[in-house]
Amino acid sequence: MRVAVLVNPSAGGGRAAAVCAGLMPALAGHEAATVRGFGAELLPGVRALEAPQAAGYVARVQQAVRALCAGAPELLLLVGGDGFAAYAADALLGAGCPVPRLVGVAGGTANVGPIIALAEPPASLEGLSYRPVGALEVCDEDGHIAYAFNDVVLGDTYLTTVDGRTVTASAEALWRDGRTQPCAPMADIGPVAVEINGRRARTRLPRVAQAVASTLERDRFYGRAVTGLLCFAPDSPYRAALLLSERAIVSLADDPLGFERPALMEQLLFTGADTVTLAGCEDGVSAVIDGNPYRRRGRVRLRYHERLLLAAEREGETTWKC
Repeated sequence: MRVAVLVNPSAGGGRAAAVCAGLMPALAGHEAATVRGFGAELLPGVRALEAPQAAGYVARVQQAVRALCAGAPELLLLVGGDGFAAYAADALLGAGCPVPRLVGVAGGTANVGPIIALAEPPASLEGLSYRPVGALEVCDEDGHIAYAFNDVVLGDTYLTTVDGRTVTASAEALWRDGRTQPCAPMADIGPVAVEINGRRARTRLPRVAQAVASTLERDRFYGRAVTGLLCFAPDSPYRAALLLSERAIVSLADDPLGFERPALMEQLLFTGADTVTLAGCEDGVSAVIDGNPYRRRGRVRLRYHERLLLAAEREGETTWKC
């Protein structure tokens, strides 16, 4: 089998090296290839490809994916966290080539899935269970930004790891200058207006500190009324949800009251046939997609797309085998 391997070598404070060592037995007997700078140094004996030079980390990931796709792989093996997997999957979907099956092995600090689903390297690449994976396409006034396989957060901060500790940091400092600048999230991202299919959705929050949209396909909320509208999501046409919150949810900034202080929130469910638009955010608000900060210009549009990829799944979540 033709197997492409893409690795974030800095993932998990060195865990990527251990994962790659564990992958070597599974790669034996397959026609495997990787890319210099994205796995070649950690996978001795695996054919190493050269990708064109590019400015910026995201562009380098895109070039690496294109180099691997030129060999028409049947399977793309990813080692890293959710953010790295999202960069790679977005590049794969935009490369214009047949999309191989994905196997994601946890090597980062955030491994929620659905792409990074295996906690340890598989003993074999044969007989793995796969499931179709959808995503939210996130666009602004300039067009496509990225696909969100977990969630997109409209705010001014994101979560990252500094010296082994998870902190809240400035999204703009990262995408503008490549700097990690710890900071607290803003209390109000602006007079957010929500439309679904061009029709204004009435909201009543006094302010919005974060807007979060997430896919629902991997979640189980049936009968759990405490989750609000999400308890209606299973076995329904709803595939994604939007949450408006008057306090930041995705944050580790100090809060003297912690979770004892009530939070006001509003939820909106939507289907793959719906387009959700958010307007009114301040200029300093970024789109943080699967943990990766992106610059945003103007209105943000969200649309769910189903069955974009086939990804290996965790044991116990079997839907079908390939």
